[in-house]
Amino acid sequence: MHYLSVKELIAINTIFMTQENQTVQLVFPEKLKFVVEVADTTLFDEPQYPTMASKAGILFIKIIKGHIFSDGNKRTAVATMSIFLNMNHYQLTFTQSELTEFAIQVAKTDNAQLDYQQIYTIIENHLAPLNK
Repeated sequence: MHYLSVKELIAINTIFMTQENQTVQLVFPEKLKFVVEVADTTLFDEPQYPTMASKAGILFIKIIKGHIFSDGNKRTAVATMSIFLNMNHYQLTFTQSELTEFAIQVAKTDNAQLDYQQIYTIIENHLAPLNK
């Protein structure tokens, strides 16, 4: 299993901010470190996120909801999820507009109302093996 590093997530956000002529600002560095490690978390030797969809989903959710960067969190979350999946031989089958709307809905949903399992299922339904 391949995971992205803190530096790689910062680089992804930097690409988006540079395109917008904005300055990259890491607001919560401790949350970024958590996000990088969360998908590989175990509890009593059992993975907390056992499926590819749940690993990708937790990255996606935590980047969006954590407001780690001053701007570009949804774009960074979408790109991070896609890159993570590609690194592990999967691809998303969402259209660009579906993926954008999905990110917006996650961002707009109150944390208490956020259904993580539903998000993982939506991702699972839009996962396919990466064509070689």
